[in-house]
This record gives sequence, C-alpha cells and structure tokens, in this order.
Amino acid sequence: MEKKKKTMRELFAEEKTIILPEVYDFRSQRAAEFCGFKATLLSSTEFACAYTGIPDLGILSPDEEVYISERISRASTIPLLIDAEDGFGSPLNTYYTAHRLTHLGGAAGLLLTDEITACPATRDEAKHRVTDIKVALAKIRAAAEGVAGTDGIIIARTDLNVLRDFNEVVERCNRFYEAGADVTLTLTLNDIKGSQEERHEFLKKFSEQVPGYKWYPDLSYTDGQPDVDLDVIADMGFNMIGVHYLLESAMLFMIDVGLNVMKNKDNCYVRTYPERFPEACRLMAGKDVSQLHEGGKWWELEKRIWGAENMDESTTYRVRGMYDKLGDIFTGLRKEGK
Repeated sequence: MEKKKKTMRELFAEEKTIILPEVYDFRSQRAAEFCGFKATLLSSTEFACAYTGIPDLGILSPDEEVYISERISRASTIPLLIDAEDGFGSPLNTYYTAHRLTHLGGAAGLLLTDEITACPATRDEAKHRVTDIKVALAKIRAAAEGVAGTDGIIIARTDLNVLRDFNEVVERCNRFYEAGADVTLTLTLNDIKGSQEERHEFLKKFSEQVPGYKWYPDLSYTDGQPDVDLDVIADMGFNMIGVHYLLESAMLFMIDVGLNVMKNKDNCYVRTYPERFPEACRLMAGKDVSQLHEGGKWWELEKRIWGAENMDESTTYRVRGMYDKLGDIFTGLRKEGK
C-alpha cells in the first residue's frame, strides 16, 4: 500500500519552516523530494520557460497548469502547490481553475496574485500594478469555494509596495485572510534594505499587524550573506519560504556536460560525477534509480498483470535495463565504499 501523501495543513502542524523549491516538471519535483524538501510550488515562470520556450508573459492557460499538475502530483510523494497567476480571468474563472487544479490536478493548493497581468506600470508604481481590492477578495472567495472538499490551501499574494504603502498592504493582507486565504505573501518584502537585523525589525513590525501564516518571498542574499535568518522569521509567522534554483542549475549542468562531450568527442566526462558531486552521488547510491521515473511501481504492476514468467518480453523489462545502465555509476560508488 502506498504511503499517504501529507497535506499542507499537516505540514503546518509539524514543521516550523517549510522551504518550497519552485519546480517546473516531474524530474525537478523528484530532485526536491530526494533532497528532503517537504513540499514544492510549480513556478509559473520556470514552467513557462521549460514548457513553452517563452518567458513568463502571463499567456499560460489553466489547461496547461492542470495538465502538468496532474502528472506531477500523481507520481509525487510530497504536496505540490500551483502558481495560478491571477486565477485566469474573472472570479468565476478563478473558481473553475481552483476546482480543476485541486479536484482533478491533485494540487495541494494554489497561489493567487493581485497583480494585473501585462500592466505597463513599473514595480515602483505598485498601486497601478494591483487589481481593485473588491476584485481581489472576490477571487479569493471563489478559490476557496473551488478547493472545498479537498485539503487544498489558498495563498494570496499582493504586489503592492510594502515600503511605500505599508498600511494598505497590512489591510489588504488581513482582508485576504477574512476572504478565505490560508497564507499571505507580500512580494515586495524582498525589497527591504539594510542589515539582516534591520530586515528582521521591519518583518517584526509587519508581522505584529498581519497575524497568521505568511510566505517570505524568496531566499535571497546580499554580499554573500542571507538576507534573513529563517528560524528568527519563523517565530514571526513567516513559515513558508520560496527558493528558485532548479531550472537554472539544471541548465548550467546540461551545458557543462554538453560542452565537454563536444570537446572530448566521448561521454567519459559523465564518469567524473563522483569526484565533482560526491554528496549527490552518495544520496543516489542509496536509492533505486528507477525512482527517477517512478519506474519500480510500473515494473511491479506489469509483473502482476503479465506474470513473472513473461517479463522478458515486457516493456518495463527493456526500460529497466536503461535504469540499470544509469545506475552503474551509483552502484560503483557502493562497491568502492565512497
């Protein structure tokens, strides 16, 4: 029997801080699982780049998000949240999107923004970038209706500039909670300047007026030092933290390997993984490599359907051979005792 996937509400009760890598496909989701992260968020930016080759211009459709949500969520062992942009239209569109993502797509919840898509205003002109509060609240209520019957949560994001319009941001966040949001996210909190202590002081002032679960926008740094201490801000209610690294690191690694394949005209460079990435290789050495594709599950399923005596001719038997070849490097690590 498969282990029951935890919900975000269960994680809230268990974890002081939930760091959410922003994923874009199943492989990135699986990588986050292997590293021990408890949940993830499908990044609309990274999904748009990886899936369409187009920057995040707000042209993805709810159909595309439901498509990828169902595929990742079905095979994942940890909850997946979905960046659902502005709900893709009116409050009724938002209801329909939220219902499909959670009831059909298996999402653990969704993030909604009050940003006006394709708005020509700059980030400094934040008041022109956000939708009217009545519309924003209607969309949150619609999303809450849409996820009803599931354990899905609603994260409400405001792009209003907290440094210029502090009181308005506070009021907007508190009204988001009243409308049904479980978590609020103030995007411009990443714009706070000064030392780590000065940032903490600002966040403390903000949290005193905005109780409840809050999402700190992103893990950022200044001059090589973290902008915030996660343990400190968790005590202020900033219990969810986003982090972008997956798409960029995957692209850099693929280019690095590709350049060496072209230069050397062989694939020997791949054999340098253990020396270059010892911790990652040790982690993988302790796992069935078929987990990269959820392969083991399908192997056992086909064995039950066809019978073990017929597996030599099965599809999964041939695919299993590819897993074994991929696993050679990790098996070698075990034999060498590294």
